Amino acid sequence: MRITYDKEWKRLKELDANGEEPYKIDTTWASIRTLLTRINISIRSAKVICRRIHTLRDDELHPHLVTLIQGYDRCNPTTLFHFCRSRKVRIYMPFGPFY
Repeated sequence: MRITYDKEWKRLKELDANGEEPYKIDTTWASIRTLLTRINISIRSAKVICRRIHTLRDDELHPHLVTLIQGYDRCNPTTLFHFCRSRKVRIYMPFGPFY
């Protein structure tokens, strides 16, 4: 869509520079406004999806992950040692390493 928008914008500049008839310029300008609206809607949709993903990660996934890691705290020490070597575990633990 962005490529089409850029092409139409370039065409509008050429039409305006050549002094073409007003209906051609108006038609091209309407096309540009439609494309711009579509681009803006796509951007807003992507932002909403990103916000939902962050909400899922922070509010729903993180508590489950902490519970899982705390469950490993009560495991066999050998299993716990191998699990805790992962850097990801250290990132998700709010209270630091537990071994």
